[in-house]
Formats: sequence, C-alpha cells, structure tokens
Amino acid sequence: MRGQKEAIRKQFYTHLGALIAEHDYIPVKSYSTTDYTFLKKAYPDVEWHLDSHLSHAQPPYTVFSTLGCRYIAATERLNEFLSKHEITAISHPTVGFGSWVSKYAPTEKLSTVTDDRKQVNVTADNIEEAARQACEQIMMAESAYLLPRVDQSKAVEEYLTKRTHQWPGSDLFNCCVTIVSYGLLTEDPVLIKRGVERTFEILNKPNYSQRNREFFEAVRDAVHREFG
Repeated sequence: MRGQKEAIRKQFYTHLGALIAEHDYIPVKSYSTTDYTFLKKAYPDVEWHLDSHLSHAQPPYTVFSTLGCRYIAATERLNEFLSKHEITAISHPTVGFGSWVSKYAPTEKLSTVTDDRKQVNVTADNIEEAARQACEQIMMAESAYLLPRVDQSKAVEEYLTKRTHQWPGSDLFNCCVTIVSYGLLTEDPVLIKRGVERTFEILNKPNYSQRNREFFEAVRDAVHREFG
C-alpha cells in the first residue's frame, strides 16, 4: 500500500504543481518527505505559501492543504527589533497567518471528488480530476482569504477590532507580531503600543491560554524602553 500511495502522491502533485504554476506558484523543498510546498511572490514584500499532503494509509487519500501569507519586510523589521533588545524567547518569528484551504471552498462549488467536509479525495482513477478540483479550491481560498489581506494594514485592523475567532489567523502570537511589526515598519509608536495593549487585553482574560507569555512580556518591556 505504501508503494501505491507514493505513486499516486507523485502523480497527483505533478498534476497539481502544473496547474498552480499557471498562477505563479513554484515548488520549493519541504521539510517533510511526504509534504509538498509551493511559494508565490504575491507582491514585492508579500509571499504566499501552500503546504499540502495526502492523508490516510489506504485509498481514497484525502488532500490536506493550508495556505498562508508572510509579510517579508515586516518580518525583517520585527527581527531587527527583537535582536536589538536581545529577545530570544522565540527564534526568528515570522509575521503572517494561515488556514486550511477547505475552509474557503464554497459548498456550491463541490464536485464528485470532494466529501461533505469539502475535502478532495484522490484515487488511482481520478488523479487529474482531483488535481483540478484541488487547484480550484486553492484559487478560491487565495481570492477569499489571502488577497483581501495582501496589505498588512487589513490584517492589523482585524486583529485590533474583531473577535479572536474572526481573526485571519486565530492565534494571539500572530496578533501581537502583526500589529507591532507594522507599527515598526511605518514608524508609528502609537500603533506599536496598541499592539502590546491588545495582546495583553486578550492574554489577561480569565482562562485564556498563557502560551508565549514570556515572549509577550519581553516585547512589552522592550516597547516601553524604546517608546515610553
């Protein structure tokens, strides 16, 4: 079965890679031997990435894909700030967000190779059709999820004003670094401080996860030192 899955996987991602190449995605080396990763330079300082793999030991294999965004200039500026203040709780953090592709595939667009959870299923008999459907879902997610947030200020606005379950990436770490880095990039001390305040407003809620608190406190102290 392992050999069969490997053969189907290679064929499927060869077809998918050719389809998304038409939309400027290029393959890059993945850290996993079973995952496939593709990058797209959306704008000079914005990079989109697709990570995908086939699940299950036996067919039909289900395609699991995530789409994400990296704000390159913001990431560089944030890491300069962290290095300056010797903040090492998290090494070289990236500014961006990501989500499952299937979350942004409208139900009315489903075809025979998807299930009721909007996931694409692959067998030896439907590889080309599955790749086409997967590409279609990726393009839907790109339009609905990534494109509206290609300007980092949009993501900043959402982190500042929306409830956490409505965030582009429902993670307090993403909230903190997205706002703070954008403030650093635009040389806006008020926004930088708002990013810290927003982080602790949520972090200090009853029963909220204290994950990364050491990092958040280090950033808060550095912001206070540099910007008052």
